[in-house]
Amino acid sequence: MAVPPAGPAAAATVGTPNGVRARLVRTGASLAGRVSDVRGRYAVVDATFRVLQTDRRFGGGVLAESVSFRLFLTLLPAALFGVGLLGFTDPTAAGDASNRMGFLSLAGPWRRPAQTPSAPGGSR
Repeated sequence: MAVPPAGPAAAATVGTPNGVRARLVRTGASLAGRVSDVRGRYAVVDATFRVLQTDRRFGGGVLAESVSFRLFLTLLPAALFGVGLLGFTDPTAAGDASNRMGFLSLAGPWRRPAQTPSAPGGSR
C-alpha cells in the first residue's frame, strides 16, 4: 500500500477514510521506530517486550484463566464447607474468641451498644 506524502496533498485527503488510514499507518510506523530505539537503549524495556512476546506465543492468558478457574472451583466448596461447619458451633463461642483475639478493639469506634428490646405493648 502506498502511503501518500505529508504536506498539502495529504491535507486534502485527511477527512477521507483513506487519509485517516494513511495517517494511522504513518503514526504506527513512527511508533514502531521509537519502540525499537528504546528497546535497543534500555535492557528493561527489551526484557519486558520479550516476556510479552513469549507469553503470547505460549497462550499465557489462557493458562492464567485456567489456573484461576481451577482455584475458584477448589476454594469455593472449601469455603462453603468451612462456613457450614461454623454453623454447628456455639454462637457465643465466636464472640468469646473475638474478645480473646482483640477483634473488638479494632471495631471499637464503629461498635454501638446493643439495643434492649422494649416491653410488650411498648411505651411511647
